Amino acid sequence: MSLLKRFGLFFVLVLVLTLADYLYLGRPAIGVDDANIFFRYAHNIAGGHGFVFNPGGERVEGFTSLLWVLVCAAFFKVSAHPELPLLILALVLTTLTVTMVYTEVRKDVEALYPNFERKYFLPLYCAFLIAIGPSFIAWSVLSLMENPLWNLLFTAMTILVLQSYRKEVFSTARKLALVACGILLILTRPEGLAWSFLFGILFFITEWKHRRTLLVPVLSLACFAITTAALTYFRQHYFGYPFPNTYYAKVSHNRLYNIKNGVQYAFGFITDYHPIITLLLAVLAVACVTGWRRLHLFRRQPAEGGVAFVSFRVAVVSLVIVLALLIPFTTGGDHFGAYRFYQGILLLFAWGWPGILLLFEASVTRPSRAGIAAGVAAAALFFVLIAAGTMYNVKNGPKTQLNFEFALAGEGREIARTMNAYWPGSKPATGIIAVGGFALKYEGATIDLMGLNNTIMGHSPGDRIGIKNHAAFNKDVFYQLHADLVLPKLMNDTAQARLFFADLHSSYNFENEAMKNIFNDAAFIEAYHPVLMRQGDGPLLFAFASSAFLQRMQQEDNLKISKVEY
Repeated sequence: MSLLKRFGLFFVLVLVLTLADYLYLGRPAIGVDDANIFFRYAHNIAGGHGFVFNPGGERVEGFTSLLWVLVCAAFFKVSAHPELPLLILALVLTTLTVTMVYTEVRKDVEALYPNFERKYFLPLYCAFLIAIGPSFIAWSVLSLMENPLWNLLFTAMTILVLQSYRKEVFSTARKLALVACGILLILTRPEGLAWSFLFGILFFITEWKHRRTLLVPVLSLACFAITTAALTYFRQHYFGYPFPNTYYAKVSHNRLYNIKNGVQYAFGFITDYHPIITLLLAVLAVACVTGWRRLHLFRRQPAEGGVAFVSFRVAVVSLVIVLALLIPFTTGGDHFGAYRFYQGILLLFAWGWPGILLLFEASVTRPSRAGIAAGVAAAALFFVLIAAGTMYNVKNGPKTQLNFEFALAGEGREIARTMNAYWPGSKPATGIIAVGGFALKYEGATIDLMGLNNTIMGHSPGDRIGIKNHAAFNKDVFYQLHADLVLPKLMNDTAQARLFFADLHSSYNFENEAMKNIFNDAAFIEAYHPVLMRQGDGPLLFAFASSAFLQRMQQEDNLKISKVEY
């Protein structure tokens, strides 16, 4: 099957999985709420305002992917509604990644069992994609985040490094592609810096082992260093800080706290993401342990095409997976459902299939005590991990619902449209927790209460311990922001507004926990009043309104305002 036909086949499969996800998640077509934050910056860049969250406001890097913001800005230059074109782009990028992994893994399967590769591997790989598909497609295509771009670049660098270990001439085009991918990886996510240097070092090792010129590996590392320095210089001189504002707002300085949360994040993924991932990880671990003598990272390389060489390639991929599992230890993981930080390595688990064939070779085809022990160890490790995950979930809270992230974006946009209609002229500055969908459509100033998109809250004092990625709120800073309205929400009737207001005082309420129990503070109760607002026959809008704002609104004849009590 030609490469073009493979791409066409996988495009159809990814499209079908995307449609299934789209229908199941309630037809989300605008991405998750955080994607709408990207869109907010992209819209402002396309409009000539620069990297700002509010037009005319401060320069702030409230996003985690500079490159994806620029891609989105290019789409906003063409259309005011770029969601569908971005969705198509994500679909194509994801299909390219899926095709690249299949093309490379099948070489290892074919080297071990050619007949198995010809008859069974394609349907097996498709079944693997279907198994991991629901969350993988949701993040890689429907979320409209930077995931498809990151997955493509990260996977391409992994495959290029694997290809460099072959004795055949590693072409200049592939070397340049590796360098280009590394530079783009640094611009795509902050952790791209670490990965680019890791892949660069592996590339250096293989060129040294094959006695090839070391000029290109050295130049690649130099390019990565120059890109990092240039990006840091740009951040320091444009934004005033060497790291994205999201780092200051999200990451705790308590390293033990980060490690603890990172371990829980990795453990949950290993044991509970999907049984097929747990199985393949167990296989890769045992295959690497039993074949460690074949690795030869710094010694002579095994001959190509045999068991030893496939073991070597499986070990390199396993190394990448292990390092990827460890990286969230530095930041404490993530709050999104379906383990967003690990979506980029999901397809790499496909190398577990040649890992299974290696164990089959050792324990069945050519049985030995060591081979049989390896097979038993892999099966035992799988069941132990599954059991550990089940035990962990007995006391662990429920998983985050990914569909909630899509709903937040739609709800935020709807609230923004309502408020735009209520105030055709000067609009109130509004404080929000989930700011993406709201900020994209709201024509007034949006105040990010979690500090991702304003430096005064993002750099405020605090240990960032609490709700993951939502722990930067500082009460003193809040009053300095002078929000007119806080936490606006559409209501069906007065009874619903009362229930919502009453729940905000609970210690288990998300908004109350994120805002450090501020709703029970005397200072907040004096400064902000829970009100219901309605413009003509429009929908009911609940919000906390400042005293100054309410005084100004007394002159609005068409706006009905009533206080909410419980």
